[in-house]
Amino acid sequence: MNNKKIAVVFDVDGVFTDGTFWQNKNEKYLKRFGPDDFDALDELRKHACIKLITADSKGFSIVHSRTMAKGLPLTLVSNKPKKRWRWIKDNLFDYYIIYVGDGIYDWYPLEMCDFGITTVDALPHVQDKATYISPRTGANRFVADVCLYVLKYFFEVDICKIGQ
Repeated sequence: MNNKKIAVVFDVDGVFTDGTFWQNKNEKYLKRFGPDDFDALDELRKHACIKLITADSKGFSIVHSRTMAKGLPLTLVSNKPKKRWRWIKDNLFDYYIIYVGDGIYDWYPLEMCDFGITTVDALPHVQDKATYISPRTGANRFVADVCLYVLKYFFEVDICKIGQ
């Protein structure tokens, strides 16, 4: 790792949420978030830089209000794989990058990053590029699992002692 600082980049939709949204005739208005995820992020941000990104401009305000309430800004980034990776590299050029995503276009950032993490239900071509496949799905404590995994294996934190 060359003693670089670590950044964990989460593609929010499908990871923080299960990808489900409710929509009326005008707009998206609800998304489902998982339990424990923000508690685990509070622990992880003591050790790593956390970036939250999304390509969902129509659902941005829903997720942004939830993440900002927890002090974690959300950035709208292209879903095009190479453009997304360019944004990550331009903004985190001096970090060891852990990328967390599950979407159809996340294969490229997962392939290019230093360490890639995806969900158990990601498409096979996405899973093929990941270093670690969590046994969880989005909005089912997936983010908590990722945070605990990173804390344990990258920072050697005894996860049985967090929150004390």
